[in-house]
Amino acid sequence: MNLNNSKFISNIEKVTLESYLWRPSVLSTLTSSIKHLNIHLSDPSKFLSDLIQSKPQLLSLTIQCLNGKFSFSNDTFKLFPNSLTSIKFVYCDFLKSLLNISTPLKIKTLKVVGKIKGITLLIQKVGSYLEHLELDISSASDKYKTTESIANYCDKIKFLCISFDEGNEL
Repeated sequence: MNLNNSKFISNIEKVTLESYLWRPSVLSTLTSSIKHLNIHLSDPSKFLSDLIQSKPQLLSLTIQCLNGKFSFSNDTFKLFPNSLTSIKFVYCDFLKSLLNISTPLKIKTLKVVGKIKGITLLIQKVGSYLEHLELDISSASDKYKTTESIANYCDKIKFLCISFDEGNEL
């Protein structure tokens, strides 16, 4: 496939990048029409920040770290698109970079899978906007704080699914 053919990729709205395609050259070929971006990485790249920031019309973002050991830098999401309403993180340590954003995150859909400490702080930050929340968290020690934060900050929830390490559903 020739990604350099601008006619071929000019109207693509949904893109999935697998780890074997993840190269800096791919960034320049992605159009501004992209609204839904799914990224599956085994070795996350410094270009992730540039990619996210270059898509101001992005509505949804899914990032899956295949090795589960990647932490985002504090400025990765600094210029998070205001249009973004859905984020999903699978086995990524993203919390610090999202909490450092000064503008309100009007996230309606949030899905988090993996070992994330301090998820309650993110729920407090975006809870008033959340309508769809899925948490599959392997740090069950925070389960009471997490459920308390959901009850206190998430008044628009329409869909809620919480799973903790012990395999118990709430």
